[in-house]
Amino acid sequence: MQTSQQISHKTGGAFDVTVGHLTDLWRRAYRKQSLPVAEALQAALEKTEYRLYELNEAERTVTFLKNDLQLDLGGIAKGYAADEAMSVLKTHGIKSALIDASGDIVVSAAPPEKEAWIIAVAPLRKSDNDPEVYLKLVNCSVATSGDASRYVEIDGVRYSHIVNPETGLGLTTPSSVTIIAQTGITADALASAISVMGPKTGFCVLKKEHAEGYVVIGGKEKPEVFQTEGFPEY
Repeated sequence: MQTSQQISHKTGGAFDVTVGHLTDLWRRAYRKQSLPVAEALQAALEKTEYRLYELNEAERTVTFLKNDLQLDLGGIAKGYAADEAMSVLKTHGIKSALIDASGDIVVSAAPPEKEAWIIAVAPLRKSDNDPEVYLKLVNCSVATSGDASRYVEIDGVRYSHIVNPETGLGLTTPSSVTIIAQTGITADALASAISVMGPKTGFCVLKKEHAEGYVVIGGKEKPEVFQTEGFPEY
């Protein structure tokens, strides 16, 4: 929750764990293959705001400043879990390991007799072809967010499972966002945030967080590729 709050402030709310009511609406939308009712969407938006909760570190409590807020930690919990799993391995003297939490990956030292872990970046769309981008990673984390697998098509429009906290709508521009950061919790949350923000604004955040990004945005023609200055080094 502390990291969630910090990243929400740094991204201007592009990452927000108070989206629980919105994600509930979109889960129903997936099942029914129909958009959320406008009134329900507006009601959910009024209960979505990262400034509406406070943390007390000493008492380890979360206080809602508005009734009926609902948290959804789906954009950060896997990265946190992977970090914690790696921490457990290290306490047992395991220096070389890879933790994969459904695509949120944390790695420590390279495998024996190797220089790094080789991680393939999934393409914008599911494909039978081999990936085109591979990363060589040690002692860091990588996470990818996109709509290749989780989306719904309604009235000819493709909506991602990633919801924009400002509009309450699933993203409609096809994209794949890969983030390399020191920790899994940071990579996981920033991948979601940059999906909402886009590369132009999002890369400014990555620079401040000493993270790297690789973004593919689909269109009618050839997809556009954006990457931070340090990304090719991987």
